[in-house]
Amino acid sequence: ITGQVTAEGTGEPIANATVTSFDRQAITDAAGNYTLTDVPSGLAYVTAGAEGYLSASRFADVVAGQTTGGPVGDGGVE
Repeated sequence: ITGQVTAEGTGEPIANATVTSFDRQAITDAAGNYTLTDVPSGLAYVTAGAEGYLSASRFADVVAGQTTGGPVGDGGVE
């Protein structure tokens, strides 16, 4: 699963946010980008959080051998 974590409203990227799904975890880079690897196939619940922001979550449909992407939206980050 790949994506970008940004501030709701401003769209500014959030560096050093923690993104999790199942037991997988990634930290966003300076541009807010992240990659979670080896996520099991099926519906995955992805959560992002960063100090000073509300956590946000979304579902991602993970298909084996494919990259699933998109922003994490809701709450303080998207």
